[in-house]
Amino acid sequence: METIKKDLSQQIEEYFNNNLENDEQAKLCLNMGIAIYYTQEGLEEKYMIKEYPNGIKHLIRWISIDKYEVTNDNYK
Repeated sequence: METIKKDLSQQIEEYFNNNLENDEQAKLCLNMGIAIYYTQEGLEEKYMIKEYPNGIKHLIRWISIDKYEVTNDNYK
């Protein structure tokens, strides 16, 4: 059996697609005090936005499936 190794961007995309399917779920998470992660058109691969319930947004770059760095702590 051959193991196929997925690249980091595929792993991250699959994780968030499986765990956050639509805007209603995102709003629910924010209302419950849980930060959400999402991408938007024009962002480079491995970059996402982390939005906190208070409206603050950070641009982050994924290093591994469970580790990221903040590249812009006041993203608009």
